[in-house]
Amino acid sequence: MKSNRVLLVSIITIIILLAASILISVTYDSYRFYNGLAGSLAMSPDDEEIAFSYYENGDMEMYTSNREGNHIEQVSHSPDGDVTNPEFSPDGEELLYLSASSQRVSSIFIQDRGTKKTEQITGEDIHIEDAVFSPDSEMIYYIGIAAEDWQAEDGEAAGGFDLFAYDRESETTKQLSKQNYYIMDNLSVDPNNSFLLYSSFEEDTEEVMSFSLNDDPDISTEMERFTGEVYNPTLSPDGEALAYSVMVDNSVGNDSYEYELFLFDTDSGNRQRLTNTNTNVEAPVFFHEDDRMLFLKDRDWPEDPVNYSLHSINLDNRETERISINGLEEQGTPLFYASAAAFSNRYVAISLYSLLGILLTIVWNYRQKTYRPAVTSFVLSSLLFLSSLFSPLFDPWGMLGLGNLAGSLAVCSLIILAFAYILKRFRPAP
Repeated sequence: MKSNRVLLVSIITIIILLAASILISVTYDSYRFYNGLAGSLAMSPDDEEIAFSYYENGDMEMYTSNREGNHIEQVSHSPDGDVTNPEFSPDGEELLYLSASSQRVSSIFIQDRGTKKTEQITGEDIHIEDAVFSPDSEMIYYIGIAAEDWQAEDGEAAGGFDLFAYDRESETTKQLSKQNYYIMDNLSVDPNNSFLLYSSFEEDTEEVMSFSLNDDPDISTEMERFTGEVYNPTLSPDGEALAYSVMVDNSVGNDSYEYELFLFDTDSGNRQRLTNTNTNVEAPVFFHEDDRMLFLKDRDWPEDPVNYSLHSINLDNRETERISINGLEEQGTPLFYASAAAFSNRYVAISLYSLLGILLTIVWNYRQKTYRPAVTSFVLSSLLFLSSLFSPLFDPWGMLGLGNLAGSLAVCSLIILAFAYILKRFRPAP
């Protein structure tokens, strides 16, 4: 009788903990009090200053440091704490960045690095996804979408992303393209101001696209032929190379993918792999004078929140070096919220679910139905998998989410099944 009471209390406790883990994972904002690097970088033209976005207690602001990660300076002071996409002007005297409003509409801001005066370039009527200076700083090219379309629910937007050019002298804007892309990002301009590069989704893959700014764009034949599903494409300052991330073969056997950094020679068409981190590498940024590159490495991939570390890589010998952001990286997320984030980890839920299945198997073993919890779990996993096949009709990302959940439940079901087999073989029902 006492053992039955202990078993019942254990099952109830596991159910409560599992429900709490699921509830926290659904409702908890892992970035609410987060401290750490965000996903955007820039290097000054003299290679002496780095601009980067950084979370401090959940607010993402723009900072600068020297190339060693010292002398931290906060550039932006946004009331809504969502500042990204830094870009130095070609002469290094200005810094462009995007700052989002409470309505999630990002606008272009430019700060004079000498006077610290900041000017807002675009208004609340258009959301900006990325922006760059022209080589002579007279124009600002950007990717934008009408704010009403950006804020619309999926399937209700009438327009999409396109390319725009803002003339700084006349303060006029010209729409360059009329493609209405669903996703469009990673804007670069070649050093001769003859074409723009950007990434967009074409036939369900992310492709590098070009847009001519004149009748005779200085784009190489190899660059025009460049194909492949790549991420974070970035053109070098001299236009002779393209850095990007690629999903590589997953040899570790888990349900996540790894993204490594590659380099493409725009003249020869040669491609070289630069990193082998076994995680996710993002935000490649070329140095201007040195043959080096910055990038971010997510040490906790694929978990949230991200845990980026800043690195530089020598493009000649592939040696990497970590750059510590001194004065900021020492800050940690408050213990309570760090604990909540850890408890919402999917591996905690998987462990609790497996333990619950094992305890229920013991209960059903007394009723000579030892395999019922395992069979029930397999049925639930199968239903989730079938649902994932139809989810793209309603939610493009639903297939990935439901598919991962179904896979996790299948693993748990195997654990429960193995325990049921051992229990039935060595400790049959009374």
